[in-house]
Amino acid sequence: MGTQRFRSSTLPALGRLARRVGSQRRLPNHVSRHVKVRIRHLWHRVVHAIERLSPARRRVARIAAPGEAVVKTPEGWRVAPRTSADSAIELAMQHLDAVAAAFTGNGVPWFVTDPAGPAHHRVGVFEEHRIDALRALSAATLSIEPGRSGIEGNERPRTSSRAPRVLAWTNHHIGRGQVVGRELAVEIEFWRHEATGRVVPDGRMGIASFIPDSTPSERVVLRGRPHPTHSVFRADIESTRVPFDIDIVYTWVDGTDPMWQRSYDAALTAAGRLSAEAANRSRYANRDELRYSMRSLAWNADFFRRVFLVTAGQRPSWLADHPKFQVVDHSEIFSADELPTFNSHAIEARLHRIDGLSEHYLYVNDDVFFGRVLDATSFFAPNGIARMFLSTAPIPPGPATSEDLPVDAAAKNGRDLLIESVGYAPSRKLAHVPHPQIASVVREAEQRFAARVAQTARSRFRSADDVSMASSLAQHYAYATGRAIVEPLSWLYVNIANRWAPAQLTALAADRDRDVFCLNETSMDGAREGHVDRMVQTFLDDYFPKPSPFERA
Repeated sequence: MGTQRFRSSTLPALGRLARRVGSQRRLPNHVSRHVKVRIRHLWHRVVHAIERLSPARRRVARIAAPGEAVVKTPEGWRVAPRTSADSAIELAMQHLDAVAAAFTGNGVPWFVTDPAGPAHHRVGVFEEHRIDALRALSAATLSIEPGRSGIEGNERPRTSSRAPRVLAWTNHHIGRGQVVGRELAVEIEFWRHEATGRVVPDGRMGIASFIPDSTPSERVVLRGRPHPTHSVFRADIESTRVPFDIDIVYTWVDGTDPMWQRSYDAALTAAGRLSAEAANRSRYANRDELRYSMRSLAWNADFFRRVFLVTAGQRPSWLADHPKFQVVDHSEIFSADELPTFNSHAIEARLHRIDGLSEHYLYVNDDVFFGRVLDATSFFAPNGIARMFLSTAPIPPGPATSEDLPVDAAAKNGRDLLIESVGYAPSRKLAHVPHPQIASVVREAEQRFAARVAQTARSRFRSADDVSMASSLAQHYAYATGRAIVEPLSWLYVNIANRWAPAQLTALAADRDRDVFCLNETSMDGAREGHVDRMVQTFLDDYFPKPSPFERA
């Protein structure tokens, strides 16, 4: 079977590729990207293998305790201890605490400035205290290197003694050889004196000059800790952070559960003939994605108040009891005559009914992952407006039909409702990312489109009459009524059944340059399922090695 499948799919593809190269005299873009990724990955593996043979590294490795890793720093090879932090932002705060202790203990005046990122704190020191500050950092056994300079941040001075800013951090092992530290470094800026006040030598985005307070007694609270600052920075920090609670709502199903399968089969028989997509069992495949999605949430996006898991009487075996976590059964948000349901659109239409849910929340599928550190402002503006992330995929023209994919039919139905009610015609679908929701807006949309929402909630399986409330209609309605804004987000959708998926995952693991990514498949040959399962499991283990607080020990 394997040879036959290779001959029937791969050989014709290679033939088509050869003909294109022959006619165009170059590789197609998607192939050249794939080749570049593979070459870069191979080069990194060679460099890593050579470094592992270094005598200096081997000497340090001999003294490393179990759970520790060896990492190359500006000071040479060092042991990275296993981190005790549950999140990247908590680890970044530990770096800030270490810098604060070093400066305070050595009498170096310092102050917090506007942050460079959600896990990238900035500290200011006046230029006349540079030498004392660098000595204090060195004595604290922090790794130090010059930070990038220039307004565009594309220059790097050679020495810390002349750099307008330096980075300070410690390295920590989070599992499977993965070490973090530099990306969570504290940025120390040296502000020089000029006639107009204090300025950063090379300028930068944000506040690049200010007049210091005559008696700097201001304090700004970061994760419960007060830190010294000047009034201009305190006002900037406090006015640009989200002041309200945000909850997380996951939906999940274990398609391997025998009881669930019997219920599904009975409902499928009662429903009669359905489209292939509506009855597609691959949508219920369970590769333990939820475990890793929650790891990504805990490590990269720990701004949440509580996490709710909406499911049909199921609970993952690895899940521990936690004060910030609650399982919500379908029976708590659906009426008895609407159950059982196997329709994701129906479930979306009832999420806002969760008891105790905050006004602002994120709806997250279990195949969506937070790829790097984000804060609440990535999803909501400080004034409460939701951010909306558009896909490049258009909503197809025309009314919904039974021939449409369920996702297209739901998008069409939502568009038609919005045209009729508020005169707004959305043209694009939303990206497959966490969906910011405002509960009062969702309730308003439910009342305005009551008949169609109720019809969707009663539909056991996805149909051409559905609307997708949380992942489309409610967000477009919020935008049309002035309560959402379109914003960019660095996201990636990976079809794990696609032949290019291994290259995409390799590049994603190497670069870690996406805010959010989704691992999904539309349909898959059963013979390939085992291979895809192993590929996804290996990738997720390497990308998110640290267990979340929600997992059993």
